[in-house]
Amino acid sequence: MSIATRLAAFARLADAAQSPLVARTTPGFSIHDHRGRSQRGRDPQAASVTEALRSLVAPRRVGAPPCVFDIETTGLGSDTVPFLVGLGGFTADGTAWVRQWQLDDPDDERAMWISIVAALRELDPRSLLVTYNGASFDRTIARLRLRRLALWDDALARRFFDDHVDLLPVCRRLWRASLPDCRLTTLEREVLGSIRVGDPSGMEIAELGTRWLAGDRDGRAVAGVAAVRRHNADDLLGLASLVEAAARALAEPTDLPQALGVLRHLGRAEHDAQVLRIRTLALLDAWRDAALADAVRGVELLLAITRILRRVGEAERAHALLHEICTRHRGHRDATTRLAIDCEHRLRRADLALAWLSTVDAPCPDRLARLVAKARRAALVAVVPAALRSPRPADGHGRAAPVPGSWRRA
Repeated sequence: MSIATRLAAFARLADAAQSPLVARTTPGFSIHDHRGRSQRGRDPQAASVTEALRSLVAPRRVGAPPCVFDIETTGLGSDTVPFLVGLGGFTADGTAWVRQWQLDDPDDERAMWISIVAALRELDPRSLLVTYNGASFDRTIARLRLRRLALWDDALARRFFDDHVDLLPVCRRLWRASLPDCRLTTLEREVLGSIRVGDPSGMEIAELGTRWLAGDRDGRAVAGVAAVRRHNADDLLGLASLVEAAARALAEPTDLPQALGVLRHLGRAEHDAQVLRIRTLALLDAWRDAALADAVRGVELLLAITRILRRVGEAERAHALLHEICTRHRGHRDATTRLAIDCEHRLRRADLALAWLSTVDAPCPDRLARLVAKARRAALVAVVPAALRSPRPADGHGRAAPVPGSWRRA
């Protein structure tokens, strides 16, 4: 290919990047719309999902009902092709809707993404984009394809980054201790009580997509792609319902591991100090007795609470809680070490820190030696007369007055 031909090709690509987002008259993709209840019977409501989302992220970020996003691809590598892209949201009357773009001809992928981008720009700018593992997968794939097709811009970057919420980390904090895994289908079954029948696996979806884009249109391929569409719609509506379930778990955890997950989420969320303080103290009031009775999970929860209490300026409460833990579980290494550190550095009481640290089996030798030295120095200072320990009065020039009998002269 000559240089002139290459330059002409680049010029056409630049013109295409600046052209209006208008799809071809006969695109090689199809659009499928769904309204209301999904095939599995879930029917999330706009008002409840929006209110639930406010408890998962900073309330100031939630100005409208969210939209959900999910893609199905031909694999996991950098060359994977999204052959089904799903977007969901809510109508003005609060009814859930799902729109799916199905790629039928790989040559028309750009036309499909032009239509998707147009739909994203029509969404309420106050809506957050909710995904499940989207930070690692869906967003990464979408950005890669849009960049290759010269469609990525600052508005899309804001939509996929600034206005994006990945629900997977929240669900892991809440349920990883009680569930075998945190796949969306597992959470639907165990948390939402919804069981999918005949749902294709991830490997099957990738194989079906590869065959479909290769031109396979036999009965099995058509039925398989239809099953993928159902799977994608269920993912989208299930994700909206999972927002509500996560909010309920944050409000009322059912066991110690989940309470610890709630606290971990509070520590990472974008709440201000006052909100964080109120919610942490409420969690402490609800779980103090149960946590004190459990030397493993319970103490882990209480120690996490002390960290947040110090963070929001409640150092005295944190110290009292550490004292309560160490009294109840005498010799607990982590709790006692934290209490000793607080006594040493905040209270300036090396003797108290040494007394608590001595209850631990095989304490840190460096910390122990330092505390012994500090305690000895504190004891020597305690027996020095107060007159000698007090600052000497200054002379008229602001300098310390000379000590009688010393070499200093006035």
